[in-house]
Amino acid sequence: MEALAHPATRSSHSIRSSFLSRAILLACAAALAACSDSDGDARRTYSYDFEADQQGWQALFADYPAGSSAQEQAAIDEFYELRARRASLPQPLTPASGAIELQGSNHSDDLKMLVKRKLAGLAPSADYELDVVATIATNAPRGCFGVGGSPGEGVWLKAGATNREPTRVAAQSGNQSYWRLNIDLGDQSEHGAEGRVLDDFTNAQECDTATFEYERKTVSTIDGAPLEARTDASGSLWVVFGTDSGFEGLTRIYIDSIEIVAQRR
Repeated sequence: MEALAHPATRSSHSIRSSFLSRAILLACAAALAACSDSDGDARRTYSYDFEADQQGWQALFADYPAGSSAQEQAAIDEFYELRARRASLPQPLTPASGAIELQGSNHSDDLKMLVKRKLAGLAPSADYELDVVATIATNAPRGCFGVGGSPGEGVWLKAGATNREPTRVAAQSGNQSYWRLNIDLGDQSEHGAEGRVLDDFTNAQECDTATFEYERKTVSTIDGAPLEARTDASGSLWVVFGTDSGFEGLTRIYIDSIEIVAQRR
């Protein structure tokens, strides 16, 4: 599938400056609405750095074959080289802070590797806009070739929000059953009803001169539209972040931090 054109990745400093500007505006709006917001916060910020643990974030793999038994599923997961764990950032990144590591070999040409988390403490049954800023580590240079797509430009970083828990369900396709998401994040380079493409997986290196070492990269919803979702009756939402791949090879991503600002509409 042909990738959408994305704007050039900005530096972490400029993205965070833009994020701060929007946060200030949101804070002003929240201050005006606070006196009438009796059933939940008008604005809340959630920050996760994964220094001690995964802080409630859970891994979710989808768009690959579903086994008919636990033994068959374990064999499929091993073939796809799936891994999800808390780990330290790889060298030469310093400081070697904590991160969530996701890994998979995309034999299905459509593998999604995600983390999900429930956000509580919002107003019940209310509409929210959510800005997401995530810092990752990637070793994929720009302009490389790969089977099915580039290891950088052929892997898309996505975020999504919904009021129901994102999970995977087995769906039949021909003679094979596949794990599919119960929410719409879109397919590869496409946005979905409950998710957006933030950027691709490339770092700042060019393929012909690359060292293939990991570099930090910050992506966000700031340059585009925020996520939109309605809370459930308890005032909760679910957020997901991760990769959607067309590159038929091994991808390993380290998620260094995630920050979410939820603003009531």
